[in-house]
Amino acid sequence: MPKLIEPLLSPETRLLVIMNGLIEDDLIQMMRQQQKAKGLKGLGCKAIYGGMALICSNRLSPGKISHTFGGKLVCGVAYSADAEDDNGKWVESDKEAILELFEPVTPVPFEFAPNLRRGR
Repeated sequence: MPKLIEPLLSPETRLLVIMNGLIEDDLIQMMRQQQKAKGLKGLGCKAIYGGMALICSNRLSPGKISHTFGGKLVCGVAYSADAEDDNGKWVESDKEAILELFEPVTPVPFEFAPNLRRGR
């Protein structure tokens, strides 16, 4: 995944990862190793946000999905270049960026998680 997104990264890029599992933890580790191999610090981006989506759906057959429930989307900061460290700390600008991202999508129930790991 880091090799796929690397051409899209800049010091101002913010990534939003909403996938099953704790993919952003693995992604952060892989990106850190990739940058370290190049002799660089950080991850090559401004922030990585992780999300949790509560949905209930079943794949009935190829291309056919039964969606029985849609819950809220919860997002938080997994990594922030602006923070003192990347152990769950974030800065207010990260919270504002996440809230701004979802502002136009008002029908989707959304919540900011100040601690992504605790939220999970």
